[in-house]
Amino acid sequence: MTIEEYEDKIKAQKMLYFELFASIMKADNGKLFHVDLFVQACLNRALQLSRSIAILIRNDAGIGAFSLARLHLDTLLRMWSAYNVENSSEHVSAIMEGKRIDKLKDHFGKLMTDQHLAQTYSESFNKPWVIEVYKKTSGFVHLSGEAIFQTIKTVTEPNSFTSSLSDEYILNDNEKKEIFGLFIEVNAGILELAIGWLQTKKIGHGESENI
Repeated sequence: MTIEEYEDKIKAQKMLYFELFASIMKADNGKLFHVDLFVQACLNRALQLSRSIAILIRNDAGIGAFSLARLHLDTLLRMWSAYNVENSSEHVSAIMEGKRIDKLKDHFGKLMTDQHLAQTYSESFNKPWVIEVYKKTSGFVHLSGEAIFQTIKTVTEPNSFTSSLSDEYILNDNEKKEIFGLFIEVNAGILELAIGWLQTKKIGHGESENI
């Protein structure tokens, strides 16, 4: 795929977000539940990040692009947290009250840290790339060895190199395709979870009272 084709794919996914949001709001005679608000927040954040990634890549903001990829994956993983608890409504209510997701427990009694959510999502959907991407992109969010190597420009001979500072991180085409590809995969995962909620809501998901 070309860079333009990747961008067109993301634009098409963004349209699906709007369509899915409308369907969720209309389902079950328009009743509104806590999970509706949570899913809505995830869709909204994913839309904003999907728009922002193209801007960063076009402006040679590579470190921002990789960091944004981590935020996008974070949206998917935190959305996944609502599917790993005994009562999704209570889970969302706790988040709305200011509770941190990594301090909440899943239905197995495990704290839902980012790493734990990445592991369980990867295993549940047979997507091993999630763990790899989680580790790689976290290196751009948290200062790591990757940041040190970015200042090294050329190695002239053993134990001799040149280094410099720059406000640009120019991505090559493979890196651009890697990031766009990640966004497409994460968007697909978010859409899949949102569709699952829509189907659950249509058949009556069991909450005793709507908001």
